[in-house]
Amino acid sequence: MDDEGLVRLGERLERSPLSYDCRHPIILGKGSHLAALLIRRSHEEVKHFGVNTILCNLRQRYWPIRGKEQVKKILSSCVLCKKWRGNPGVQFMGDLPASRVDFPNPPFTLTGVDYFGPITTKAGFRGGRREKRYGVVFTCLQTRAVHLEVAQSLSTDDLLKPKLQQEGLDWNFNPPFAPHMEGAWEAMVKLAKRAITATTNGAQLTDDELSTVAAECEAMLNNRPLTYVGSDPDDVEPLTPAHFLAAGQLMPLLPSEIQVDEVSPKRRWLFLQSIMLKIWKRWQKEYLPCLQRRPKWNQTVRNLEPGDLVLILDPNQPRGRWLRGKIEETFPDDRNVVRSAKVLTQNG
Repeated sequence: MDDEGLVRLGERLERSPLSYDCRHPIILGKGSHLAALLIRRSHEEVKHFGVNTILCNLRQRYWPIRGKEQVKKILSSCVLCKKWRGNPGVQFMGDLPASRVDFPNPPFTLTGVDYFGPITTKAGFRGGRREKRYGVVFTCLQTRAVHLEVAQSLSTDDLLKPKLQQEGLDWNFNPPFAPHMEGAWEAMVKLAKRAITATTNGAQLTDDELSTVAAECEAMLNNRPLTYVGSDPDDVEPLTPAHFLAAGQLMPLLPSEIQVDEVSPKRRWLFLQSIMLKIWKRWQKEYLPCLQRRPKWNQTVRNLEPGDLVLILDPNQPRGRWLRGKIEETFPDDRNVVRSAKVLTQNG
């Protein structure tokens, strides 16, 4: 303790040419308000650099007890640091919706839709003008079957309206800026883009050629295995989306001793229904348990609350131009976990 009653660090650096304050820094207690103020000032002096830089600057005169812990706590509340270095908010991974686990339904009863692209095509074989086309992925949320279409533009009039306006469909739209809530079809978009890129190998196609490639890629995606593929030749054939789409694909999955009366349409229909029932039972026992684990987002974090200030991530803008917003309303799920919110920005 010095003459002014301040507790200072010991004398191990007494012979060094450093200043007295640096050789004997004032000890700051853990969690004190004074320590927080000094750390915040040091943080601003070093232009919002990291923990080590702040401690080096602070220890020229002060020695905070458990300094790294105190500095990290101050940094976590710095608005400017959050703006420039904050990570996107995450939440505990939710349960799969009923549309993914309910059965049995005909394929594409519950469907996810998404666009990808653009894909450049040419209007002729030589010297034709270039046009932008877009791929459209329809994926069955239960069987994971895929249907690919080629759209002229991103307008719904080009594809959805003429084909679907008379079907009486119920549409459910996910919140914007929430790709993590669209994983079922985002994964299929990734596979479709990879298949088309590998097939075309960078070549520019005509519209007809692109439609042909899309059909071929659709067939490949629908023959991908959904369940474990073993190395034993006696293992049962793995399920694929194609097994749910065509009755002919189901025949290898059945015992060879089954006899079918091909003359009776009724018995034939009952036979096909029994095939589908066996497939759905396998889907329930072999495929559904594979969806049990949560590969990430395993911990519950603090819910967003009205009044919280947030940054709205925009991949098309540099971070300094991202919009700032204020949470107006939150929408918790059945477990009271907030997964979407209404945000007020300067644009409304």
